[in-house]
Amino acid sequence: MWVNFRNVEVMYMMQRDYEYEVSVYCVTYNHEKYIRDALDGILNQKTSFTWKLIIFDDASTDGTTEIVREYERKYPEKIITLIQKENQYSKGNNIQKIIIPYLKGKYIATCEGDDYWIDEYKLQKQYDFLENHFDFIGCYHNIDVINEFGEKKISKEFPIRNRWIYDRNNAIKFELPGQTAAAFYKNFYMNFTKKQLKSYMECSTNGDRKIAVTLGMMGKIMCMEEIMAVHRVIINQGDSWHAQVFNKNMAAINMKSKIDMKKFVKDAFDVEVDIKADQANLLWTALRYYQKNRNKENLNILVKVWKMMGENNITKVWMMIQKIIQKSFSNFKGKKIVKSEKEIY
Repeated sequence: MWVNFRNVEVMYMMQRDYEYEVSVYCVTYNHEKYIRDALDGILNQKTSFTWKLIIFDDASTDGTTEIVREYERKYPEKIITLIQKENQYSKGNNIQKIIIPYLKGKYIATCEGDDYWIDEYKLQKQYDFLENHFDFIGCYHNIDVINEFGEKKISKEFPIRNRWIYDRNNAIKFELPGQTAAAFYKNFYMNFTKKQLKSYMECSTNGDRKIAVTLGMMGKIMCMEEIMAVHRVIINQGDSWHAQVFNKNMAAINMKSKIDMKKFVKDAFDVEVDIKADQANLLWTALRYYQKNRNKENLNILVKVWKMMGENNITKVWMMIQKIIQKSFSNFKGKKIVKSEKEIY
């Protein structure tokens, strides 16, 4: 059943189990070089409300755990640590199952261990917005992007844009309203039905996208134009998501993510989402990877993507023919534009 946001707001107002106003959680693994920036950015926040920081350290093997313990000793009234003895991610365990029971705030904010906040009033600004706009369930903001060397980069995923509103129309396209370090939203976990929570936990999609889609299905998200955080894109070293997927064939993983998200939205909100166009694009991506590098791994991924698609073989072949025609036309059009520009200048 789809949940109307007005009803959700009533439930939030009736909720009496919040222990404080905001839960901030930080997930970290082998972020020895960066974790101090993340924790300082959080602990330097100036607020008029109470909040707690939950740090989930996924069994780091460098000096991250020692730094986290240092901060825990220094700020015992602010910090709760969830330090793992074994790496949960590598075991395929959902770390949100461990973290969610500790999120006791009315609102939730996030910052991963290699990102950091640069505005000491970030939490206050986002808190004030949601407290004064009951028709919104969350708010994000703009970010700066740097690499592991501190050099500023332009991000295709999170462009600088004017203030805009993310809603259900964006959610059914599985779009993102912003980066994880920018997220601030109402604690929907406390108001999930058992069915919704079960479906949420079973969905294998990355947490940031799953959270954004959930919020978009339940209400509106304000995306602020202010830059209040920095996101590190670590490619050449470390264990970040970007480092793990850089230049890798992710077609099968992304296909499973789309299928899982479709199932989650249907089960949790009774909304059907059409992912045929996404599936066609991922099949095309898998085919292109195999064409460029005809190895066993890329072939297996292509076959896996083909099998995961819910269409018959004739339909899949037709989808590929359409894609080839579309790409050929786009390339031809691009060449014509270049030629005309040369003629003009």
